[in-house]
Amino acid sequence: MSFSSKHAEPDQPRSVMQKLLDWKEAYPDAASTTATAFILLALLAIFYGVNERFISLLNISIILNQTAAYIILGVGMTLVIAIKGIDLSIGSIVAVSGMMLGLLLVNNDFPVWFALIAAVAAGSLCGVANGYCVANLRVPALIVTLGTMIVFRGVALIVLGHDILFRYPDALLWIARGRILGLAPSVYLAALVVILGFVMLNYTSFGKRVIAVGGNEEAARLSGINIRRVKFTVYVLMGALSGVAAIVWVARLNSTQASVATGIEFHVIALVVLGGTSLFGGRGLIIGSLLGALILGILENGLGVTGFSSFMQQTVLGLIFIGVVALRSWQARRADP
Repeated sequence: MSFSSKHAEPDQPRSVMQKLLDWKEAYPDAASTTATAFILLALLAIFYGVNERFISLLNISIILNQTAAYIILGVGMTLVIAIKGIDLSIGSIVAVSGMMLGLLLVNNDFPVWFALIAAVAAGSLCGVANGYCVANLRVPALIVTLGTMIVFRGVALIVLGHDILFRYPDALLWIARGRILGLAPSVYLAALVVILGFVMLNYTSFGKRVIAVGGNEEAARLSGINIRRVKFTVYVLMGALSGVAAIVWVARLNSTQASVATGIEFHVIALVVLGGTSLFGGRGLIIGSLLGALILGILENGLGVTGFSSFMQQTVLGLIFIGVVALRSWQARRADP
C-alpha cells in the first residue's frame, strides 16, 4: 500500500540574483538606467581614490559645465536613435551655428538675443535639410547625414576659412561663465532640455509616435501615424538642439572656428547608447543619456587629472564606444533572437 502526500512542496525561496533578473525583465528601462548610474558611481569612486580633490564642488561644477553641450545633444540624439535613425552631421551643425554667432557678434554689432535666435535657426535649417532627405526623399539616414556632415562643414570652411573668431560680448559669455547658486547657467539650460525631452518622449502623443515608428514602422503606418512628419520633426529638433549646444560651446570657449566640434557625433552616439537607448529603435531613455553624458564627462576630466595625454583619452573613449555598442547589440539579440 502506497501513500502520496496531499500537500505540495513549499516554493523554494528565490535568490537575490533571480529577483534582480525578474525585476530587470519587468522594468527594463529602470534596470538599464540603474546599471548606468552604478557605472557613474564606480567611476567617481575610482577617480576619488586617485585624487581626493576630484569630488569637490569646484571640479564637479567644471565637469557639469563641460558636459552641458553633450547633454543637450544627447537629448536630440536619443530621439533620433529612438526612430531607428542616426545623425552624423551634428558636429558640423554646431560649426555652422557657431559661425552664425561669430558673424553676428564679432564681425558685426548685432544684439545678443538676435544672434542666439539666428544660431538656433541656422541649426534648425540644417535639421530641415536632413529631415527632408530622410523623411520625404527616403534616403537612408546614414547616407544623408554623412553627406551633410561634409556639406555643412564645407560651408563653415568657405565662410570662415582658418580664421578664429573670439572676443564675444560678456552677455554671451555669461551663459557658460556666470554663476547661479555655484553653477553656470549652461548647466541649468541643459537640465531644462533634459526635463522637456523627458516629458515629451514619455508623456506626450508625439513621444509615443516616436517610439512606435522606431519599434515597427509598418505597424505605425497602419495605425495611422504620419511617419514622414515624425521623422522630419525629430531631425529638425536635432538641428535646433545642435544650435543650442553651439551657443553653450562658444560661450565656454569664447571662440569659434570652422573645425569646432569635429568628431563630436561619435561621443554623443556613445553616450546615448551607454545610457540604454537601443540602436535598433523603439526605445529612448533621456535620463540614461544624461547619465551617459556625465560618464563621458567624468572620464575626460578624470583622465586629464591623472595625467593621460589627449591621444590616450581619445583611445580610451574609442574603446568604450566600441565596447558599449557591442554590449548593447548583444543584449538586443538576446532579447529578440
